[in-house]
Amino acid sequence: MRNLGFNEVITYSLINEKDVFKFTNDEFGLIQVCSPLSEDKTTLRHSLITSLLSVYDYNKARNIKDLSIFEISKGFSKINSEVIEENLLSALVTGRYSKGIEINNYDYYTMKGIVEELLERLGYKNRYTFEVREFACEMNPYQSAYININGTIVGYFGKINPSLYKEDIYVMEINLNTLFGINSGKIKFKEFTKYPSITKDLSFIVNKDVLCGNIITTIRKNGKGTLKSVNAVDYYEDESLGDGKKAITFKLTFESFDKTLTDEE
Repeated sequence: MRNLGFNEVITYSLINEKDVFKFTNDEFGLIQVCSPLSEDKTTLRHSLITSLLSVYDYNKARNIKDLSIFEISKGFSKINSEVIEENLLSALVTGRYSKGIEINNYDYYTMKGIVEELLERLGYKNRYTFEVREFACEMNPYQSAYININGTIVGYFGKINPSLYKEDIYVMEINLNTLFGINSGKIKFKEFTKYPSITKDLSFIVNKDVLCGNIITTIRKNGKGTLKSVNAVDYYEDESLGDGKKAITFKLTFESFDKTLTDEE
């Protein structure tokens, strides 16, 4: 996370009781201290995101508007009188960031790219998908996604609901206990090919309810061997496409370690 440009923060595990059930749809019991020092530190937290938002509020009050922070800590819950502790990784970005000499605004796709880079570095390349399910009301349902690895939900990411903050704030939370319970692939060194790669664009007109991720999965399944990468690069909606239709363009990169590929191949 630090290599991806984030700063680590360490926050209190105790928060206000009214914030415990935010950013989760889980059902659990509260774990409270008998003699809290203040009303804001009465209950052990279940999610780290409320704590990261407190860091954001602190910085915003001091006119610091560009943030990229993360925390690794425990989330707590009580289920059937048993206290559960789980290791969580949470992150928050907002404002702008620099990429070389370019200044860019954080958006949904920036956070999505951060999640992808993180999972691939941990050995889960080509094993994760993003799903749309029922989100906690604190998340924007149109710019959020759950992280699925081999059929198991390990976390989620997305934009904070505009009803809470008018600024564009994007967060991520991954359950590390669940993630590391899934065997990762071996990370191997692979030399660069000495032959040139070939890039092709493919455009499809599909129904609006067809998910982009499903098309990418289908392309990957049918492009084994020489297909190195596939990315969505353009999206278009217009009445000329037909009622309920959309157009998506994908950039496919092919390469071989044995020869120079031809257009026909």
